Amino acid sequence: MKTCPKCKELVGDNVDSCFNCNYNFILKRVPSYEETIEFQENIAAVKKKQEEERIELIKSAPRYEYTTARIIDNADGSTNQMQLQSVLMEYANAGWKLHSVITNEIGKNVSSVSIGRFTGGTNATMDEVILIFERMISRGNL
Repeated sequence: MKTCPKCKELVGDNVDSCFNCNYNFILKRVPSYEETIEFQENIAAVKKKQEEERIELIKSAPRYEYTTARIIDNADGSTNQMQLQSVLMEYANAGWKLHSVITNEIGKNVSSVSIGRFTGGTNATMDEVILIFERMISRGNL
């Protein structure tokens, strides 16, 4: 923290101007109204230029789209390789590239039934493989 030499307000170390009296720590004085307006206009111009450059960069960058496919494991817990191969071929033929693979364990709870003192219910899990595919939809101007 630092103290404003004009009004003795306590301000942060990274502050350029005192929020209380407008003392400028860089100029070491309170700037005139015209200097303040000019400074604000310069900041606005720099921000506008940065935004224009950011937009131009976004326009020039390649664009992609994504989709997912789900493969449920077999009842014995093994991966359904036939379905996996089929999905991979289908998406590859449509121009998709495999981007990521996620495995997920899905839990199932079925409400319990109570007969006298005995309670029964089902608690089960199954696994799935989630495939994330990517394909370029625009090359951009790079």
